[in-house]
Amino acid sequence: MKKEDLIKDLVDYPYGWNEGLKAICERQNLNAYDIKNITYQRMLKKYGSYKNYVKSSEWAELSRRCIVRDKLTCQMCGSHQNLCAHHVRYNYIATLGDEELADLLTLCIECHNKISKDYKQKKENAARS
Repeated sequence: MKKEDLIKDLVDYPYGWNEGLKAICERQNLNAYDIKNITYQRMLKKYGSYKNYVKSSEWAELSRRCIVRDKLTCQMCGSHQNLCAHHVRYNYIATLGDEELADLLTLCIECHNKISKDYKQKKENAARS
């Protein structure tokens, strides 16, 4: 099977089969870029856009569970105000529509904005290199 065909098949792989999907990717020697592409295509197929996903009832419930798990506390600064769930990693095959709680971390909006700004800056610096 050609790599492009395999990627198309994995985009259609049923949600909830994370370990099987990871195993297929590992067996087929798919690189991080391929896995990120599959993850993104799966999210687009199900939700249309990342913005729609974070507005979905599925995200609201998962976010709520994350915040409760973390005892209503920002895991960076300890704040109890303006909390949100943050994706710890985006390139994991199960993310963006099929996350597990282990993929999320509770942050206050201030810490979330700081992490997002740092991430964007690192990405820009890497692109320039």
